[in-house]
Amino acid sequence: MRIALSSDSACFISKASLRYSAYLIPRLGFPGNGRSPFASYGGLRPWLAGIPITFFCILVFSISVVLAQSDYIIGPEDKLTIRVWGHEDLTTTARVSQKDKILFPFIGEIEAGGHTSGDLALCIARLLSDGYLVDPQVTVEVLEYNSQRIYVLGEVKSPGAFSLTKRIHLVEALSMAGGPAAYADEEIMLIRPKKPRVGPALPTDVEPGEVISICLTEVLEGDKSEQNIQIRPGDTIYIPRVRVFYITGEVTKPGRYDYRKHMTVLDAISTAGGLTELAAAKRTRIIRNTEDGQRQELYVTMEDPISPGDTIVVPESFF
Repeated sequence: MRIALSSDSACFISKASLRYSAYLIPRLGFPGNGRSPFASYGGLRPWLAGIPITFFCILVFSISVVLAQSDYIIGPEDKLTIRVWGHEDLTTTARVSQKDKILFPFIGEIEAGGHTSGDLALCIARLLSDGYLVDPQVTVEVLEYNSQRIYVLGEVKSPGAFSLTKRIHLVEALSMAGGPAAYADEEIMLIRPKKPRVGPALPTDVEPGEVISICLTEVLEGDKSEQNIQIRPGDTIYIPRVRVFYITGEVTKPGRYDYRKHMTVLDAISTAGGLTELAAAKRTRIIRNTEDGQRQELYVTMEDPISPGDTIVVPESFF
């Protein structure tokens, strides 16, 4: 069974470790203790003095691993190690079947899927105590997380599949993939299929209602914390390559620029440094390629929205 450490317990461990360090370090030749038999071996003192601190760091790391596993829901293809303290012959490594089952000595088939490691340990202990062992102490450790995966694709530094070992939110998922790449668009698409599927899903693979659009800038800057939503098993986070628009003619800095959601013609002109003195603003037009490959030429006002891929043309005034 698992041992849950409260904050008081953690504090006790920390204080005990410090007391142990205070006791042991002077006796191992910490500088200032001339009576130590190791005083002449100055090179050994820092190494020996670090033993208690190293032990404490390992202890804290072990506790963090236990806490990370505490809310993980076991599922198919996960690999588990089960130990019964004092009965090494019962130590078992098992992979969860597609029917959420594992085999364990004496007990036979057990349903492991849908449980946390702590719940499963309690279940096995209860079954073993029913005529097999007296007060068995059982631990379950997840060796491989294979059942709960998420996918981070597109313009991130390390795209791929990642094991979901605990509750995480969008920003944490992005950090698992190394964060957004240089050409990441500001709009993230979170694909959450309603039906279970194997592997990642792209926006074109699912219905529109299964895609959640999120503004990357607002999430990273913390402007809208509600958009930093919790990630579920099977989610795909897709960041497309940044979309662009083009502007030419009588603007200060004609060229290609990154498109932002809800941009207007005025926004685009401002991004390009504004109009020149010779600009005929009222005759501004947009050249747009439609989905069926047709070319459109539209006369627009400053308040009209633009689309990714548009070319904005600001002509010269005749007067």
